Amino acid sequence: MKSFLFLAFSVITLTGFCQPNCLVTRVIDGDTYKVLYGGKIETVRLLNVDAPEIGQYFGVASRDSVTAFMRNRMVEATLYETDLFGRRLVNIHVDGIPLDSLLIAKGWAFFYYKYSRQKDLALYEAAAKIGHRGVWQCLNNVPPWIWRKLNKRNKRIYEVCRPLPSGTSDQ
Repeated sequence: MKSFLFLAFSVITLTGFCQPNCLVTRVIDGDTYKVLYGGKIETVRLLNVDAPEIGQYFGVASRDSVTAFMRNRMVEATLYETDLFGRRLVNIHVDGIPLDSLLIAKGWAFFYYKYSRQKDLALYEAAAKIGHRGVWQCLNNVPPWIWRKLNKRNKRIYEVCRPLPSGTSDQ
């Protein structure tokens, strides 16, 4: 019991006072997380990306991939203003790697070009498309910002992946 309390105190101390370090306690979806930051749990949303929604094709896979990647890791987070949904906008680095770049390069999220000033992230998305990684394995992928506007009937069309034809080198 003493070792558990010491570990819990150490985690709180490291995450609460050694900012900008924090601990991701839960991955809600590919771009939204619960983090222990400044001694309290905050809901944050990663800047520059838009991950598939949980009900959308690859939404669960995106969440699970990010969860596996973030497990047992301290991250460097820079928090910004709050969005319309009460989430703090954040940039996260894991072992010095920008998380937004990683998610885009692996096809776990789309580059959210409309709200990003980092236009070089489009190169990571282009490489993921060429490599047919993540969401780019399908013909019918729809960016989340469009999928959210679809009605239920049309969302059903995009819930399942229609694989690319074999031998396809570009989408």
